[in-house]
Amino acid sequence: MNNQNETQKAQAQQAQGFFTNPQVYLNTERGVLTHRIGNDLRIDMPINLYKSILGFPFEKKTQTDSSEEKAPSRPVFGLVARPAIYLSKDGNYLIHRVLDTRISKHVNYYKRIFQNAETSASAEALPA
Repeated sequence: MNNQNETQKAQAQQAQGFFTNPQVYLNTERGVLTHRIGNDLRIDMPINLYKSILGFPFEKKTQTDSSEEKAPSRPVFGLVARPAIYLSKDGNYLIHRVLDTRISKHVNYYKRIFQNAETSASAEALPA
């Protein structure tokens, strides 16, 4: 009986899911950081949100209400959900949780993105 309880505890600690390596894009024109997993899942969140979570200084963007400056947007179909974004307990990973899916990247990955953004204004995906 004691052996059965140990087996159940071991099974409860196993995580289910899949491993993937999302591509991360920095779009400074829109002011968002995009995480993309294949063609099915995309997370767009403001750059300043990531900087505030990671403790980086950031500049507040001034709002422009001029409709002339805004480009017409294309219709987007799909599900819109707001992810929860937080640091892991040890502070080494930034975790995105949306629709019962967790996506995590090391904090140094984001630091490298923001350091590269300061040196160049490109919006290319960085290798993992």
